Amino acid sequence: MFKDNLAKRKTFVKRLPTGKVYRGKLKNAPVTSPPPKLFETPKSNRKKRLKKKAVIYFFMSLALVVVGVGVWNYFRLSLPNYDLALGEKNLISPLPVDSEAEPRKEKSLKDKIVEQLNPDLFLPKEFKEIEEGIEIVSTEDIHVVFSLTKEVTEQVTSLQAVLSRAKIDGKKIKRVDFRFDKLVVEYQ
Repeated sequence: MFKDNLAKRKTFVKRLPTGKVYRGKLKNAPVTSPPPKLFETPKSNRKKRLKKKAVIYFFMSLALVVVGVGVWNYFRLSLPNYDLALGEKNLISPLPVDSEAEPRKEKSLKDKIVEQLNPDLFLPKEFKEIEEGIEIVSTEDIHVVFSLTKEVTEQVTSLQAVLSRAKIDGKKIKRVDFRFDKLVVEYQ
């Protein structure tokens, strides 16, 4: 069939070394092979394209695996009480199972202060509750007023620093008050 069409056209196509295409008429020449394809890519380019496609498919499949693992981990970590393998919830109580377990009692401000005080610097003798805090009198007759609104550890740390400084300077403290923005210290 191809030979018949070529014979009817009676033309041939030749590619010149300059790259131009030359079309001419056949002069009673027998047709032995089909004319060369005009837009055929060389085999070396075809191999490069195949390699390029293989690399692209490899990285696309790798990206798909990474995204899949990421989604799986997201759901696994966002649902900590849900077992994906069993499809049921595993409820774990953070509280002990003992029915006799007593609820924790919160320490009072007085207990927190006494616990943090250094007995070498300040030994409490008497406690009085006042409007905005607690007044503690030491064995050395130093009156200290702790605020309810401020952090206990900061107040105790400041008190110990003031008492140490007064001991170094040789001064006797009469009263320390933490209820105000700035520390109030009265000396004798």
